[in-house]
Amino acid sequence: MASEEKRQKKYYVTTFYHFFNWNTDRTIEDIADSLEAWCRIRTIRGLIITSTEGFNGTVASASKETINEFKDHLHKISKTTEQISFKDSFCDASNPFRRTKVKVREEIVTIGNTQINPSKNLPKNVKHLSPKMWHDFIKNNPDSQIVDVRNDYEIELGTFKGAKNWKMDEFTEFPKLTKDSTFKKDEPVLMFCTGGIRCEKASIEMHSQGFKEVYQLDGGILNYLAEYPDGYFNGECFVFDHRVAVDKDLKPSKNYSLCIHCGQPSTKESFDCIQCGDESYGVCHKCWDQDTRYHTCSKNCAHHFSLGHITKNKHSDSKRIKYG
Repeated sequence: MASEEKRQKKYYVTTFYHFFNWNTDRTIEDIADSLEAWCRIRTIRGLIITSTEGFNGTVASASKETINEFKDHLHKISKTTEQISFKDSFCDASNPFRRTKVKVREEIVTIGNTQINPSKNLPKNVKHLSPKMWHDFIKNNPDSQIVDVRNDYEIELGTFKGAKNWKMDEFTEFPKLTKDSTFKKDEPVLMFCTGGIRCEKASIEMHSQGFKEVYQLDGGILNYLAEYPDGYFNGECFVFDHRVAVDKDLKPSKNYSLCIHCGQPSTKESFDCIQCGDESYGVCHKCWDQDTRYHTCSKNCAHHFSLGHITKNKHSDSKRIKYG
């Protein structure tokens, strides 16, 4: 199986979420276990979050037919009459996920308040904008109040022109940051995230704090890029898998990797490991600037450097050289 998977040239990826009330007598835990087993049998990899409010996830397979079968299966087990929105992309060479996991959580996206449930209490003044409506709104209203509801490290890779970064480390900070913001409550607010799920809850929170008009990008950045690759989004879009990010054409990033030490996005700049001397890349600037022990090619080298066990160091100093 490993050799067969290695020969694959393309993996199909789909991102999705759906807020609904499970119409079943089975427990969420039973549903999650059954779904994980179903995916494993079909060699579908990825991460799916389930709760009593719905599901959220991204999965990948070497077979487009298998991905379509997965979509049909989700519709079947959820018994929802509403259409589930899927955002499709792809990955060359290797699967962006190493394993299959279906987890049970209190919320399928955590804002810290289980009373915020889009399937139950979506305000009438919260509206979804299609990519075209969003594009035209920004074009005709360049000074609009636009907020990127993603985390700070995601925004560093790319965002919409004119969007505000509230410097969130976690989505649970959004309610307080909304309260502390200088946004005007009587003027329209536009918000967006990767695939749309965080906006579903963020928009309800903004409404509860008195904002009169709240608009969210339907399907998020991924949906927008599928229609406007050369539009108002600048940079790349962070994704929660081993692609790290996708470019304007929804192709896996060639500019970013995951930091060896902290797991945050890192530009592909090469350096010589100060511990073993091997050439490497994948250390973010925050770690690099924080401590010399992070001028190493792995956590193991960082550990031995801290102990003073420099074994094969070929260089007296380490330097970063940007790829390309």
